[in-house]
Amino acid sequence: PKESNKKIMVVRAELESALRRVSVLSKDKANAVKLSFAPGRLTLFSSNPDYGEATEEMSAQYEGEALNTGFNARYLLDVFDVMDGEKISLQMDSALSPCLIQEAETPGFKCVVMPIKI
Repeated sequence: PKESNKKIMVVRAELESALRRVSVLSKDKANAVKLSFAPGRLTLFSSNPDYGEATEEMSAQYEGEALNTGFNARYLLDVFDVMDGEKISLQMDSALSPCLIQEAETPGFKCVVMPIKI
């Protein structure tokens, strides 16, 4: 059975700055950062065996089952750099399905980022 679509709404500037802070420790070639969607919040996590780990938690509009996925932080930051809307949505079917990123203010502008296994 196909999993239900999961959509999380966040403030772009908050997510972008949290991602920049957390990704400092993910300086391997994959720039891997784990994103955990849970009702009412989004948690970002990265770790580096040499330097330790970083976690950021932020409030988000999300209803549904918890979802853990991973992304190359650089790819997400590249998307956020070309957006100017205040609120953005990240939408995916499962942990390894493509993630559709949109702005509430500009529904015609869409970006797709593929997750990575963490």
